[in-house]
Amino acid sequence: MNNILGVDPRTGASRNIPGLGLALVVALILGAGIFVTNFVTEPMFNWFSRWMNRLPGLNFIYSSIKDLTEAFVGDEKKFNHPVIVEVEGDLKKIGFLTQQDLASIGLPGEAIVYFPFSYSFAGQVCVVKREKIQDLNMSAADAMKLVVSGGVSHITPPL
Repeated sequence: MNNILGVDPRTGASRNIPGLGLALVVALILGAGIFVTNFVTEPMFNWFSRWMNRLPGLNFIYSSIKDLTEAFVGDEKKFNHPVIVEVEGDLKKIGFLTQQDLASIGLPGEAIVYFPFSYSFAGQVCVVKREKIQDLNMSAADAMKLVVSGGVSHITPPL
C-alpha cells in the first residue's frame, strides 16, 4: 500500500512520482463533476420541472421557453434543416424547415418553415407550399449565424 503512495517500502523514504499530483487533481475534479451532475443538479432540475408543470399559468410560459431554448441548444436541435423559400417574385428568405408534411392537419403538399429575425432570436412561423422550398447548401449553424447577423456574417463554403 505504501508503494502506491510513493513511499519506498525498504527505506520508508518518499519518492517523487512525476505527474501524480496532476493526475490526482484531474481525477478529483472529474469525479466531483460526475457526482454533482448526477446526484445534485439533475434531481434539482427534475424537481423544478415537476413544480413548474403543476402550476397552470406558469406551465405554459415555462414549457414554451424550454422548447425554444432546446430548439437552439438542446440535444435534439430543431433548427437543423436550413432552406431558402421563394416568397414573392425574386424575393427569397432563409429559414429552417421544422415540419416536412402537414397532410395530417389537412394541408397536403405544405410544410412549416421558421424564419428567424435578424439581431434577435425571435422569428416567424409560416406555412409554405413545398415546391417553393429549396434546401440550402450550408450548415444549420452557418445559416443561423448568417440570418441573425443580418447577412454580415462570413459564409463558410461547404466541405
